Amino acid sequence: MAYTKTVWENKPSTATPISAANFNNIEDALDKVANTKGALVCLTSGINIPADTDIAVTFNSDSVEYDTCSFFNTSQRDRITIPAGVSKVIVGVFMDFDQNVNVGSARTQIIKNGGGYSGFSEINGAGLIRAGVKTPVLMVNEGDYFQMFVRQESGATRQLRGFPNKAGTHIFIQVVE
Repeated sequence: MAYTKTVWENKPSTATPISAANFNNIEDALDKVANTKGALVCLTSGINIPADTDIAVTFNSDSVEYDTCSFFNTSQRDRITIPAGVSKVIVGVFMDFDQNVNVGSARTQIIKNGGGYSGFSEINGAGLIRAGVKTPVLMVNEGDYFQMFVRQESGATRQLRGFPNKAGTHIFIQVVE
C-alpha cells in the first residue's frame, strides 16, 4: 500500500483561540470521556482448554481492570451482567492462545443469555493464535448477560493465556445508552 504526503497550501492553524464557547466544548468532551460507563475484565492467569470443547471463560476474581456499574460479579465469574439503567451496549472479547506446533483452529464467541451468539471470530493455523471480535450496538435489558466462549481444535490441550499485566484474553462492555 502506498502512502502519499498531503501538502497544505494554506496550513491550518494549530492555535485554537480560547473563548468561553471553546472552553465549554472542551469541558463537555472531557465530561463525556470521564462519564464513560463499562467494564474490562482480563484473564490474569492461564486456563487449559481441551481440544474440541466449547468452554465459557471463567475469569479470576482479581481480573477487573475497571467496572463502572458492577457488570462483573465475583460469584458469577463467567459473565458480565447488565445492571438497571443500561439499554444499549457494545461487547467485545479477545482470545490469546499459547504457542502450538499443531495446525488447527480456534474461535471465540460472545454469547448472550446462554444461547445464540452475538459475535464470532475464528482463526486457523499453528503458533500463537490471537483473535478478537466486538458487536455492533445491542439493545439490552436489566439482567441480560454476556459470556465469552472459546474452542480450539488442535488435537491437544492448549492454554488460553492470561497475563499479570492484564493485556491478554479479555472481555469488555461499553455502555452506549
